[in-house]
Amino acid sequence: MKRLSGMVFATLCAVSLLTACCVPPRYGGVNVDDGGVNVNVDGVNVNVNGGNVTVDGVDALPPPLPAIVELGPDRHYRQGGYDYYYHGDRWQYSRDRSDSWSDLPRSHWPNEIRRRGDWR
Repeated sequence: MKRLSGMVFATLCAVSLLTACCVPPRYGGVNVDDGGVNVNVDGVNVNVNGGNVTVDGVDALPPPLPAIVELGPDRHYRQGGYDYYYHGDRWQYSRDRSDSWSDLPRSHWPNEIRRRGDWR
C-alpha cells in the first residue's frame, strides 16, 4: 500500500510538471486566396493584396505615387487623402500636414521628380 501511494504521488507530480510545459495554441492563422494574403494574429487581421496593406480593414500604407511627380517649392504632394513630403533624398507621408509623418516605403516612390519654382 505504501508503495502504491508513492507511485500515485510520483505520477501526480509528473503530470503537474508536464502540464506546466504545455503552451496553448495562438489565436490566428494565414489564408492565401484571390483577395491576397490574410494574416490573423491575436485578433488583428492584416491583408496584403498587391501593393495595398490593410490592418483591420484600414489602409496601413497610402497608395503608391505616380511614376512622375511634379513638386513646387514647398515639396508637398497631395493624393488619395494623403500628404506626401519630399526632403533630402526620402519621402514621407501623413493623412494631414499637422499629423506625424511616416517614412514612405521605397516601393511607393515615384520614378521621377520634376521641380517647379525655386528650390532652395
